[in-house]
Amino acid sequence: MNVRLPLLFLPCVFVCLLAGCQLIPSASGDDEPIWMAMARAGHVTSVRHYADRVNQPLPGGQYPLAVAYQERHRLAFATLLKAGATPDTIEIDGQSLFCAAAADFDPFYLNALLTHQPDPAWPEPYMGYPESTVGCAEQAGRTQNALQLINAQHRYQRLHPVAVN
Repeated sequence: MNVRLPLLFLPCVFVCLLAGCQLIPSASGDDEPIWMAMARAGHVTSVRHYADRVNQPLPGGQYPLAVAYQERHRLAFATLLKAGATPDTIEIDGQSLFCAAAADFDPFYLNALLTHQPDPAWPEPYMGYPESTVGCAEQAGRTQNALQLINAQHRYQRLHPVAVN
């Protein structure tokens, strides 16, 4: 792989390689960006240098956050969120990432999304995207996730009261 990096990144790359980053071609035959390998190793600061790319599709067409979710790579998922990845437009098997996380048996992904600072432009970040994220949890039989979403919305509404005329 032929990668040109500023000298500033060499210590990050070295630490990343020591931590087990794999700089090998992906299943589609495309090279994985080095910042994605750094995300897998949990290097938030290094990934932030590529903030303009964390919300762009990878060479295979999928978004980095979706790849981390589908691979069940918790560290990469959390690192990408901390580095600025936005989950609002990502779909997993035709449903939003919020819906997929709400229906997931592993609460880590839903917790990570709920603790991630929501975009202020979302009118109802937890219940209104998609139709009902709570409905996704209920349909999958994840009552605890549904309750967590309802509590998150109540907290959000207390912190961001809507003026009534």
